[in-house]
Parts: sequence; structure tokens; C-alpha cells
Amino acid sequence: MKIAYIFSYFGEGGAEEQAFLLAQKTKESGDEVVFIIDQIADSALNKLEKNNFEIVSLPMRSSFNLISVFISAVKLKLIIKSRKIDIIHSHMLREQSLAILAKILGSNFMLVRTFHRLDQFNWKMKPLMWLYSKFTDAFISITEFMSEYLKKNGIKSKTYLIENGVLRVDSDNHEYALGFIGRLSDEKGILDFIEANCNILRKTKLVVAGDGPNLLSIKCLADKNHLNVELMGRVDNKSDFFSKISVLILPSRTEVLPLAVLEAYSCGLPVVAFKLSSLKGLIDDDNGSTVDFPDYEELGKTAVGVLKISSSFKLANIKKYNDKYSVDKMWNKTRGLYQLLVNRIC
Repeated sequence: MKIAYIFSYFGEGGAEEQAFLLAQKTKESGDEVVFIIDQIADSALNKLEKNNFEIVSLPMRSSFNLISVFISAVKLKLIIKSRKIDIIHSHMLREQSLAILAKILGSNFMLVRTFHRLDQFNWKMKPLMWLYSKFTDAFISITEFMSEYLKKNGIKSKTYLIENGVLRVDSDNHEYALGFIGRLSDEKGILDFIEANCNILRKTKLVVAGDGPNLLSIKCLADKNHLNVELMGRVDNKSDFFSKISVLILPSRTEVLPLAVLEAYSCGLPVVAFKLSSLKGLIDDDNGSTVDFPDYEELGKTAVGVLKISSSFKLANIKKYNDKYSVDKMWNKTRGLYQLLVNRIC
């Protein structure tokens, strides 16, 4: 079978990482892979080319120009036919919509949509749910909370629970420090966390990896208050980050299934986060600790407490990773779904 992963923009995000890992596994299994992309970051292009993936260009930027959308759908239909694509796997609404239009125009393929976010539905989308349900052959939810979210928004069938998978982080030795990795933006909460925990961070080290609009504010705050904060910037090798910490903090206001948590589990590290309903089942007493949102001071105090006993979480967290969040677990479930859908075409 031949699988196409479709993106209007392919960068360094979590959805792109999941598609890349699935594409690698698809290729290893002996099946064919193609990436259908409009725009792509240089680093992402290098990664796809290094792995010898076929990349097909398809303009799909304009969601509001109906003529442009129609032309893109026609071009997608031709790509599907010429490359004999069996399954298109989309991760975003725009790409899913374009694939549905190609189906309406007569393309014969199976459409899969993975949901990574909880902000996909609004009053404008409600009347279209029947259309998306009819022409999408499988909806993948990455958490049980996401499954309930889809049901509440009109997607009550053809839903499959397949958790994200991450590569194991090769990091056996860990320094005594707290850590955060991700986009340095308001919704991730790292600036709020630092502001609320200046007293703690003069004594306890915090390692921050990532880039974003709050970077300069974090640097100025740390310098002004003489905080023990190390800014690593963007990291390509995750072990470089995780070897520097013993506890991962997640001060986000909203999350679904953050890959950083799964990576922390893979090398045995505990996680301290806010008690968000969307994270239910991901972090419990065996894996770290949670506190009520938005008590950033309590988050800091709890993180220091967990830091003192961080090694006690190692075995439970590695087991949780192996049982639920390895790439092989994700691939085996996804491969089963792909085969189920292809059999329907036959």
C-alpha cells in the first residue's frame, strides 16, 4: 500500500514529528510513502531528503479563495491517481478539508485524520460535521479525553484511540535540576512559573530549552533577579537536555498529549504539571505530581519536593513509556488501522 502524509506547512512541530515517525515505520515495513506539502522549513526538508522520502508540492495556502481551493483539490486528485495512493493521513483541518473535496471530485482513497488539538470546532464548523464524518474514513484520537471531545462535537463513530509515540531518549545520567522544554510563549506558562518562583530559583537550577516570544523576557527576569536559569535555546538532541535535569515541569495552560512528557518517561524522569482535565491519566502519583491551575507557586514547591526523590519514579515511568508511548506501540496500532482501511478498498 502507499500512504501519503499531507501538510500545508511542514516544520518542527509535534504533528510533523508523529507523521515522520510513522513514515519511517511505513517504509521499514515495505510499503510506499509520499509527503504532499505546500511549504516546508529548511530543517524539515533536510530531514525528509536525508531519509529519501518522496516529496510532492501542492499549493494549499488559501482557505478563503474558493477557486484556489478547487484548483488545489483537482491537483490533489491527479497526484492521488498518478501515484496510486491508497491512504491520505492528515493532521490538520485544512488538509483534511482539501482531501474531502478531492473525494467529492471522484478520487478513490481512504482518509485518516489525527486530532492533536482541542480548538478545532466552533459554531462555524458545527453544521459541517456531517460532511467530515461522511467523507473521513477514520478519526484518530490521541487520548481518551480527545475521544470524548470528538463525540461531543459530532464525531461519534469511526474513532480510534492511538496514543502518540516518541523515540526513547538515551539519557541515563541526570543532573540535579528542574527542566522545561517547548515553545517559550504565554500559553506554555514558563515565564509565569519563573516570575512566581524567584526565591526557589535562586537555590534550585532550572534548565530551559526552546525558543519563542518570551525568550528575552525570561533572560531579563533571570538576570535581574540573579536566578539559576540556564537557557539552552533550541535543542536537536533531546538527550542533551534531559541529561541536565531530574524533573520535567509542565506549566502549560492547555495541553493534550505533550511529547516532552513522553520523552521524560522514556528516560525515567518524573513530571510536575497542572491538574488539567485533558491530562487525566497521563500523570499520576507513580509518574510525578499535579497541582491545581494556576497556582504557579505551588507548582514550584511541588517540583522541588519531587526533585528530592526523583529517582524513585524511574521504573514506573519507563514501564509506562514501554506500555503506551513507544514508537512501536503507535506504529502497530496505526499499521492495523491502515490495513483495515486498505482491505475496504479491495
